[in-house]
Amino acid sequence: MTIKLEIQHVHVQCCQHLKVDSNMLSVQEDLSNVENHISVLTLHILDMKTLMESKDSDTHTLHMESSGCHNVQSHTQAKSVPLPPEIIPPENLGIAHLGQEQFLYDRTTVPSPPTVHLSKDINQLCEEWEKSNLLVVNGCGIPVKYWGEFYKKGKGVKTAAWDALQVEWGNWKFIAEERQWYPDNASFWHAFGDENGKVFSYQQILNCLPEH
Repeated sequence: MTIKLEIQHVHVQCCQHLKVDSNMLSVQEDLSNVENHISVLTLHILDMKTLMESKDSDTHTLHMESSGCHNVQSHTQAKSVPLPPEIIPPENLGIAHLGQEQFLYDRTTVPSPPTVHLSKDINQLCEEWEKSNLLVVNGCGIPVKYWGEFYKKGKGVKTAAWDALQVEWGNWKFIAEERQWYPDNASFWHAFGDENGKVFSYQQILNCLPEH
């Protein structure tokens, strides 16, 4: 009888140990499943964050492209954004004619003409003539060919500064407009160079222009 009771006691203990081991395995499996779910959730969160950042970037790009002004990032960066014409005080309102476009701006915010000598780089001169950010007015890059719209007499903005610049600007105009007759820089320099392939200097080009 005693032996039978001991056997039963041992059997009960074994069952209890097996139950405990089974519970431990179940807990470990549950923890493993939780860790897997957390990993999957983390990946989803990272994917959503990347998607939102991409959309924000695309929205900013579209806004910049759809704006009416030319915010160029080369050379010098525009420091401001365009001002809506309706917030410009009437007494400060200026109108510049940029080709076929009327450009409204605040005359009190026009900076002095850039202190740049484009005669040192003819290729840059011809590029800046049509598309430039050297002068920024109302948050927009102004092509060199339109600088006179902001400084010539009658505009009422820093006319003394234009008096000092207009002769040099006029020479830039002669060269930039001559360059437009050629399909590319190579053709231009072929016309304005010697028989040895040496390109003419700024002054040599100006001296040749009346002959072309």
